[in-house]
Amino acid sequence: MKISTEIGSLLSRPIKEALDIVKNAGFDCADYSFTVLPKTTLIELSDELETYRDIRRYADGIGLPFNQAHAPFASSTGDPDDDAVRFRRIANSITLAGILGVKHVIVHPKQHLPYRYNEAILKEMNYDFYRALIPYAEDAGVKIAIENMWKKNPAQTHIDHSVCSRIEEHIEYVDMLGSPVFEACLDV
Repeated sequence: MKISTEIGSLLSRPIKEALDIVKNAGFDCADYSFTVLPKTTLIELSDELETYRDIRRYADGIGLPFNQAHAPFASSTGDPDDDAVRFRRIANSITLAGILGVKHVIVHPKQHLPYRYNEAILKEMNYDFYRALIPYAEDAGVKIAIENMWKKNPAQTHIDHSVCSRIEEHIEYVDMLGSPVFEACLDV
């Protein structure tokens, strides 16, 4: 068994310092958090390639591989221009995850619509969204892990269902995409 932790909470520091902290704390591997990067990062992939090659060399050198990564989220807002930028950042994070040696990239489903009464629309949107990511995952040699989602019910004090929060739907999403690049990530 490998023990891993996310490094997003440490990325206010230089990346090599963050990796040293994780390694010295006794972790075997790390989850790279593309989620905490500034919104302008990951738009132009060519600007990032050498940086991520250097991060990989350093992580390999200290014996701290990246076992997984979290792509930027939320995956959508419903604004076509903003969603196109979000897609580009997610696709680029998959490419960069491949450079880091990551094998599993967690990509949140689109869930900007209220879940109730929009399940079919969200499923169709997510089918198109995830299928469009297949070439990036194949090129990078990574799998895309679809995470179960929840939403806070604004009228009550509890969480409520959203995309893939029910196990049957989570399985259905992975199966309907029909590609070995997809797997499930269960956030408990």
